This record gives sequence, structure tokens and C-alpha cells, in this order.
Amino acid sequence: MRADAAAAASSSRAAADAASRKANLDAGFAAAFAAAAADARSAAAAARTAGAAAPAAASAAEVARVLAASDDYAVLGLPPGGGAGGAGGLRARYRALAISLHPDKCAHPDASSAFQRLVAAYGVLQKHVR
Repeated sequence: MRADAAAAASSSRAAADAASRKANLDAGFAAAFAAAAADARSAAAAARTAGAAAPAAASAAEVARVLAASDDYAVLGLPPGGGAGGAGGLRARYRALAISLHPDKCAHPDASSAFQRLVAAYGVLQKHVR
């Protein structure tokens, strides 16, 4: 009987230790996340005061240009063949346009269509420019 009580006490202590370690870990993660969020807020504030502008949403002319483009290179505003930029230039141009044409960033009613056209053009060109 005494062995059963000792085993139960040992099991209870182990469970309490595990709960204590978990609580300490949770508190540590919460503190780390709070510190990271504070760092991100201060970096964003510093960028705003330094004059760093957020990527601008596409203008109506840019949306119309993408929708009226005759080929995939024209969608990305690149010369036929991709120019000297190669895959890196293609990716950079795609990312810049994707940020400005994204429907969450651009309030133009046709922004979604222009964004979809951009994604399709990039998918095609990405296979050919390596």
C-alpha cells in the first residue's frame, strides 16, 4: 500500500512540475511575442517618420494598362524577351505590380481582374525566363 501512495505522490509531483514548466513556457512566449510586436510597431513608426512611403496602390491608368496589354510581357511592363533583368528582373517587377494591383490595396473596381491577369502572365513568363 505504501508503494502505491509513493507512486501516486510521485505522479502528482511530475504532473505539477509539468504544469509549472508549461506555465513558465507560456509566459516566456507571451513576453517574446509582446516584445516582437513592440519592435515591429517601433520600426513601422521609424519608417513613417523617415519618410519611407508604403507601396502605393495602382492608379486607374495602371489597371487599364494591365487589362489592355497585348501580351504577357506588356502586362508586366517589360520589353519582349524580358530584357537584361532575366528571372530576377521579372520577379522584381511582378512583386512591385502585385503589391500595387492587389485588390486589398487597390480600390479600383477592376483591380481583381488586373491582379488575376498579372498572376497568369507571371506564371507563363516564369516558365520561359530562367
